[in-house]
Amino acid sequence: MTTLAASLASLLGPAGNGPNPAGLALPVAAPADEAELLELLAFARSEQLRVIPMGSGTGLTRWRAGTGADFALSTRRLTGVLAFEPDDGTLAARAGTPLHELAELAAGSGHHLSPRLRHAPTASLGGVLSAGRAGPDRLRLGPPRHQLLGTRIALSDGTVAASGGRLVKNVAGFDLHRLHCGSRGTLGIILEACLRLHPAPEVSSRLATRFAGPDQARAAAELVRRGPLRPWALVLEELTGTDGSCTLHLELGGAEQVHAAELAWVRAAMAELNGATLAPASGEELDHWADGAGARLTVTCQNSRLAAVAPLLAELVPGPQVTQPDLSQIHVFGHGPPLTEAERHPLAQRLARQGARITGHARAAEPGAEWSARIRGALDPLSMFAETEAGS
Repeated sequence: MTTLAASLASLLGPAGNGPNPAGLALPVAAPADEAELLELLAFARSEQLRVIPMGSGTGLTRWRAGTGADFALSTRRLTGVLAFEPDDGTLAARAGTPLHELAELAAGSGHHLSPRLRHAPTASLGGVLSAGRAGPDRLRLGPPRHQLLGTRIALSDGTVAASGGRLVKNVAGFDLHRLHCGSRGTLGIILEACLRLHPAPEVSSRLATRFAGPDQARAAAELVRRGPLRPWALVLEELTGTDGSCTLHLELGGAEQVHAAELAWVRAAMAELNGATLAPASGEELDHWADGAGARLTVTCQNSRLAAVAPLLAELVPGPQVTQPDLSQIHVFGHGPPLTEAERHPLAQRLARQGARITGHARAAEPGAEWSARIRGALDPLSMFAETEAGS
């Protein structure tokens, strides 16, 4: 046992060490409560250590090269529902609570909890918010920051800051809690969060249809996107290197009469477009692909540029592509580790000529980069929190 690991064990006891599901070559400290977490931060400050905040670690891939992280701090043991108000449509819980448990609790009262991450059963509330992970329901309900009503955050100086509240209509102060969505733990560690709930659809359908090539599939996706539907998800799966075919996944849901009308419209539209037939689907593939978890790369561009960016991206980073047309994103999957910064920089330059950018790849000259650096400097002046690629 290293000296650092021994020090962490003395602070937390045997139950506070590991496990390490993310595969980090670092000690993992898992405090049992908020007091132990603040004690760990005080220890890190006194020893000038750098920390990787994480939840369960299911979505954590790596920390950025050169950050020099010393240990990971997991909130997986900070669990429990703090408040559940079905009539108000709100649910508050500690950061380490598994998201699927909260979704099941909400579903029992006829509500839907977003984001929906069915293929990541151990993902924690705080980790999902910190990573900014969205499920296929983002198309209908918006990104995770739109669901967040309030948080309690542990800052690097030991301060516990609160923002927002547990009411949908809360007008006190600024929405500073939304800064932490997608921050990857660089601004502070989420201790508690309150989410808004949405009415669950009365009925829903998941459909899929296959096209011979990407051009036909993109035309079908554009037809759906511009039509009178309000889909819960729209995903284009292009498995390059096989027969060149593409599969369009679609999820519809809502009141029974509205749902029936949407089904009739989309089936007629597909048949008129190319004689395509939408068949029922399990939705497992849609849930697996839609949030980009496990993707080697995610690229964002204007919707009108997707047709030009997708083939260029296939040339530069070969692998299966999954496109979300209404979100203007392309996820590239495949074997191999995440791309390094040295690999991402020239790739980002090539894609920039087509009006596309790599998600999470911030350049110093990008709009907002200076503000981002100033916010990090204000909330974490000691640069205690090391930046990571993703986390949950």
